[in-house]
Amino acid sequence: MREKKLYSRKIYKGRILTLFKDSVELEDGRNTTREIVIHTDAVCILPVKDDNVILIKQFRYPLSNNIIEIPAGIIERGEDPCSAARRELKEETGYVSNNMQKIISFYSSPGFTNEKLHFFIARDIVPGKQELDTDEDIELLEVSLNKSIDMIIKGDIVDAKTIIALYTYRYMLEINRI
Repeated sequence: MREKKLYSRKIYKGRILTLFKDSVELEDGRNTTREIVIHTDAVCILPVKDDNVILIKQFRYPLSNNIIEIPAGIIERGEDPCSAARRELKEETGYVSNNMQKIISFYSSPGFTNEKLHFFIARDIVPGKQELDTDEDIELLEVSLNKSIDMIIKGDIVDAKTIIALYTYRYMLEINRI
């Protein structure tokens, strides 16, 4: 199955994303519109401390609410994913990892964006001082893996990258892959 781009119009260009409105021809010849967000690739990190995981709680403006998630952030120009993961871990949590392992990469929502997330697990973490961006206010939460899974089931964790990370980590532990 293919779609042919007939026309593309840039609607907005920002620091981390660009929005396009495209006209496309479907395989059966019909025309339709696609709204596309071109987004900088990002990293997400699950910090593991002993038998616990470190989560963060922060306000998310589009949701008008605080949510619980794992540390994450964009990959800066010229930066490799592992370096970005180390930087984001330090900035958002203060922790430094001596054992950063890339697990998987996935697309956040391929129906409208090309954003690719690179998921890392950070072990052997050493605490330090957060280096938050000026617009960030982040609270750290240390919980057991089982409690974090319970938080998903109860609806306390609703962030997709965090859910993917926690279930992937739990599965990897169960099959002795980590």
